[in-house]
Amino acid sequence: MFVRWLHISDVHECEREHSFRRRMYLDIVEEARRHPKPDLVFLTGDMAFAGTEREYLSLEEHFISPLKTALRDSLFFTVPGNHDVERSRALKPRLWIGDPAEAKLFQSPDEAGARKRGEILLRLIRQKPRVSAGFRHARRHFRRPEMH
Repeated sequence: MFVRWLHISDVHECEREHSFRRRMYLDIVEEARRHPKPDLVFLTGDMAFAGTEREYLSLEEHFISPLKTALRDSLFFTVPGNHDVERSRALKPRLWIGDPAEAKLFQSPDEAGARKRGEILLRLIRQKPRVSAGFRHARRHFRRPEMH
């Protein structure tokens, strides 16, 4: 038994280079149609550039929907990247870490900074995660298709 899979990563959908991106999306979909259908499709990392709802709507219209149509029986999985965060809604560490010295240490590239990031990020991981509006939209629209 074997599994066929397709991995697409870091398309960085944004409002720039529309014709280039549309052509790239069409080429990927056409290439996928020419080959045996994959069992699994992985869309990973940085599907959007700024994590905005507008980018995900564009991505769905011009790429995801045509790809899902072409690969109707494949299971789709998504893993967000660091650009799949609506940064305009995120706070810089110096704003959410109250102590300026602690915030400076958090951003330090040395070993002490790495320890501080581990300590603070572990605390955040244990809390309920916050998801940007754009990523909530992406999750809603990039779910796997119903099996036929």
